[in-house]
Amino acid sequence: MLPGLPNTVVVSLPAALSLRERGPSTAWLDSLSALRGGTAYSRSVSRSRAPAPAAARERLGDDGRVHGGAGPPAVFPCRGGSRLPQVGSLFGMTTGTRRRMGVEERRQQLIGVALELFSNRSPDEVSIDEIAAAAGISRPLVYHYFPGKTSLYEAALRRAAEDLAQRFDEPREGPLGARLQRVMGRFFDFVDEHGPGFSALMRGGPAQSVSGDPGSSSAATALIDSVRQAAYEQIVSHLDLVAVPPRLELVVRSWVSLAESTALLWLDGRRTERAALELQLVHDFGALVAVAGAYDEEIAGVVRRILAQEPPDGPFTDLAVRLLALLPAEAEVPAQAAPVE
Repeated sequence: MLPGLPNTVVVSLPAALSLRERGPSTAWLDSLSALRGGTAYSRSVSRSRAPAPAAARERLGDDGRVHGGAGPPAVFPCRGGSRLPQVGSLFGMTTGTRRRMGVEERRQQLIGVALELFSNRSPDEVSIDEIAAAAGISRPLVYHYFPGKTSLYEAALRRAAEDLAQRFDEPREGPLGARLQRVMGRFFDFVDEHGPGFSALMRGGPAQSVSGDPGSSSAATALIDSVRQAAYEQIVSHLDLVAVPPRLELVVRSWVSLAESTALLWLDGRRTERAALELQLVHDFGALVAVAGAYDEEIAGVVRRILAQEPPDGPFTDLAVRLLALLPAEAEVPAQAAPVE
């Protein structure tokens, strides 16, 4: 019985619905009458067969919540006018629907939430409780999908690394200068979106460990190296070489590191216009390759092919004009420089 509700027995919603629908087959409820001192409820209910109120047509979903229905607490008729309240309404269970996520969908949601939090603060400053609250689930449920914060942090890093590596993907169509400009635009989009997290990761600060776990440091290092390697391979693929000369490999890897360092410095105050910085990095690539070409005839052939495809308004043409403007008016440019041994 419930206070204020005499002659009332509370049963679960499925049991109550079973009581209304099956009638005499609910003989198990007769045993409850002995506790109350009355006659069997099942016979009383089977005779009444009264239609259930609208709120009684609620259903219990897989998520443990009551869905559908409206109005006051639902009741079912019993002997002597007693009524069986609907347990969901009686105990204030909220109505409404909440879509359940599949296992992989929930994992991806948690990774996205964690990445957002880790992008703005040190991993050691982000708690599992915060991640759970942001995802709209309980703390134990987070541990159901990830053993701990370290594994969730590594999953978030992996997604960020894959995203960053994809920013260097570019179709091999059109002049190289224009391709590199598009790549730098996407690269700085990523830096803009994940500024603090990008800075923390690349500087090796919070990435050194999560709550003292050295494993997170090695995982972060491996992921960073994979991004750098993916960027290198993408850039080299645009140069149409069967084998990359050692000097050119050095140049391309140095340029990838330069782009990374430039982005980190830009985040610290953003004192340079982003578009100008993107163009400068494209110019840096052209200048580094040109200098390497001055020492290596094979690389010089690469430079000539790049310039042959460059339009008058391309970034490499712009670089050449800027460099020539630096020469004194009376300077004489030798027709052929002496070969370097």
